[in-house]
Amino acid sequence: PPAPALIHYHAQQLQPNSCYKFFVRARTEGGLSDPSPQCDVVTQPLPPPLPSNVGVDRIEPDALQFSWSMRDEAEMNATSVCEVVWREVGKEEAEEAPALAGLLDGENRDKCSSKEIPCSDEVGGDYSCKLIGLMADTLYAVQVRGKNGGGEGPWSPVVTQRTTVPPPQQPTTFYSSDSTSTSTTLSWDHPLDDAFPVTAYQIRSFRHAGEEMKETTDGWQTIAAEETGDSRLCYVVENLEPGQEYSFQIRAMNQLGPGDATDPLKVSVKCDVPPPPLQPEMLEQTPHSIVLTWSPPERDNGSEVTAYSLQFRKHHEEEWRMVSDEITTVPVEVECPEPRTGYLFRVRARNALGNSEWGDQSMFETLPPPLPEAPQGLAVVSSHHSATMHWPHQEATVTGYEVQQQKNGEWISVVEAEQVVAEQLGRISSKRKQSLSTDSELERVRKRQILYFTRENLAAGTEYVFRIAGISSEHGLVHVGVEVSAPEHASALPVRGAVDGAGRNEHRRVLAACSKKFWGGSSGWDDPDPLPAEDVGGARLGAVREEG
Repeated sequence: PPAPALIHYHAQQLQPNSCYKFFVRARTEGGLSDPSPQCDVVTQPLPPPLPSNVGVDRIEPDALQFSWSMRDEAEMNATSVCEVVWREVGKEEAEEAPALAGLLDGENRDKCSSKEIPCSDEVGGDYSCKLIGLMADTLYAVQVRGKNGGGEGPWSPVVTQRTTVPPPQQPTTFYSSDSTSTSTTLSWDHPLDDAFPVTAYQIRSFRHAGEEMKETTDGWQTIAAEETGDSRLCYVVENLEPGQEYSFQIRAMNQLGPGDATDPLKVSVKCDVPPPPLQPEMLEQTPHSIVLTWSPPERDNGSEVTAYSLQFRKHHEEEWRMVSDEITTVPVEVECPEPRTGYLFRVRARNALGNSEWGDQSMFETLPPPLPEAPQGLAVVSSHHSATMHWPHQEATVTGYEVQQQKNGEWISVVEAEQVVAEQLGRISSKRKQSLSTDSELERVRKRQILYFTRENLAAGTEYVFRIAGISSEHGLVHVGVEVSAPEHASALPVRGAVDGAGRNEHRRVLAACSKKFWGGSSGWDDPDPLPAEDVGGARLGAVREEG
């Protein structure tokens, strides 16, 4: 029998990318047959839409990572795979900006590499692709399109991106040499990369403090390395602290940036003599000594300070004199020969490696000598028209004397006394030189010389006030006063409290008083104190008492 004829039916107005079920039944005069087994049919989708937001996420020397979105797709044009094509762009092509759109069209398509990226079942997804095996520092053009069972979608606009240069190599054979107490020389091999040369080097250093490391530089510091002539580079690190341990790292730089750093290199800096101590400071001063102290050096340069040396000199002299070079504790008292004199002091420190430089100088002045004592043991003998004053010579503190008389409330120097007292002092000085080598201190005190002066032409029955000024070459004058009455008659002065023929107390008397010590001038006197007179060889000798 003849084969049954095939019947064709073309279903139209179906939805793209949709699933349909079809059944067939036959009709005769007797009615409809049962349905045939179902036939499942899926319509083809529409071509994918244009990819959007094509861009570069990561740039490497040998790779580029791109990303894009298919957000405009729907169920009817869902993308199955995304095709990425790329190729290298020559220098001349890159300069022709209008031609960039055709870099991947026509004959250029044969020069491209391609890669397909499977898409997910979710509609409107984001995708990325990493292109590897690229040339460093090279410009590339990239396009993306979607594909599905319904065909190929449109190409995205051309995106161009240049790969970066590779980072510089890590410096090798890194070590130190020629270390001193304050520096060390670091050296490493010169990297061989002519295509992407190293443009600079950077260093980072740390100082060891026990188990911790403290960074001594503010991060990485660019340095100027020098070639040594044997394909090596070197750099001298200076201003290091003696006796300390450091760690150093080096890394290379090129137009991309820094490369990998070397492992930390530990270097021990040699010990050294200590730095100078700080300037001496004065704690106390006297006319003949100064007490000093000072602070130790800020660091010991790796060796403990064991002693100090101290020198001094007068401010107008050149030669230094050693106080001691074995000082282990402070403060130190320095004997200075002269009062009121400026002295310069300097100190240096010493450790096992030797002495430091001398520190900065300090100048201090000794105090003036103590005030000379007023003449003591002052005695006076008066007659009708004169008064003779006696006092012991104060050899230790007084170099001269001046006799003064009070007139109308003012102190007037007695000129006649100058020559008399000066001659006595001259004789005393001559005798003193002869006795210095033979007499003991006790003997010289026992032989202390007595000075005197007689004031003539006094009016009988009149009170006079005198004072003796002790002259010091350092301080000037220090006085002691005495008040004297000249008797009216040749007989001895009556004792204080005697009654005359009229039954009145005698007012003619011998008065003596010492002033308190003071610096020159004529102020600061105590009121004279009347003291009893005593017979001494037919004359009245007033006793003297020191006040204060």
